[in-house]
Amino acid sequence: MLKLNYQKKKIIHKKNLDFFMNILPKEIYLNNDKERIINYLKIIKKSGKKTFIKINQNKQKIVTELLVYTKDSPGLLYKLSGGVSVSGFNVTEAKVSTLKNGMALDILLIKDLNGEMLDPIYHFPVLEKNIRDSLFNVNLLQKNLIKEKKENIKKNLFKIKTNIFIDNDASNKHTILEINTFDRVGLIYDLTKKLYELGFEISSAKILSMGERANEIFYIQDFNGKKLQSNKKINKLKTSIMSLLKN
Repeated sequence: MLKLNYQKKKIIHKKNLDFFMNILPKEIYLNNDKERIINYLKIIKKSGKKTFIKINQNKQKIVTELLVYTKDSPGLLYKLSGGVSVSGFNVTEAKVSTLKNGMALDILLIKDLNGEMLDPIYHFPVLEKNIRDSLFNVNLLQKNLIKEKKENIKKNLFKIKTNIFIDNDASNKHTILEINTFDRVGLIYDLTKKLYELGFEISSAKILSMGERANEIFYIQDFNGKKLQSNKKINKLKTSIMSLLKN
C-alpha cells in the first residue's frame, strides 16, 4: 500500500487517519497514484454522506472524466450510464468502487459522439444536471432515454452480428463478459440495466466504439460477490443479453 503524507497535506487529523484509510478498498490503492488517492480522501472527508460530482478533462487519456461519489445502491452504474446517454455522450470506460462507509466512488470516462472530449462551458452543466436527475429521479431518466433513442435511431445497415463471450478463468474474483455488437444510442445503459436485473454487479467496464461496432467488456459478480458458478447461469446470461440486443 502506498505511504501517503496525510499530515503534511493537512487533510486528516492523525486520530482519524486509520478510519479514512480503511474506507477505500485495496484496489484503489493498487491502481492509483498518490495524488489521485489524496484527492479521493479529500472528497470523502468534505462530502461525508452527501453526493459529490466532479467533471474534468483527463488530457493524458484525451477523455472527459466524470467522478461520482454517492450513496451505494444496486444498479448505480446503469443510472449513471443513462445520465450520460441522455446527455448525448458515450461512456468509454467505467470503474466502480464500493467504499466501506456505505458510499460508492465511480469513475466514468466519456467522449462526445465525435470521439472528442466534452466542452467545459456547454457540456459540463448539462451532464451534471442529467447525472443528478439519473440518481434521484429514475422515472425522468427512463422518459428522457426513450426520447433520446427516438431522436437518434440508427439502422444496422452493415448487418453487424452480436457475439458474446464469457470467461470464468482469467480472473479469480470476477466473471468476464465480452460483447461485440452493433453500436447505438443507450446501448451501455441497456446492457448495465439488464445485468442489474439479472442479479449482477459490475466492478469495471471497458467500452470501445469502432464506427458502427461496439465492444464491451464487463467484470461482473453476483450480489453475493461471487462469479457465475454454473453452466445454467452462464447460458441464461448469454440468452438474456442476446435477446436484449435483438430488440
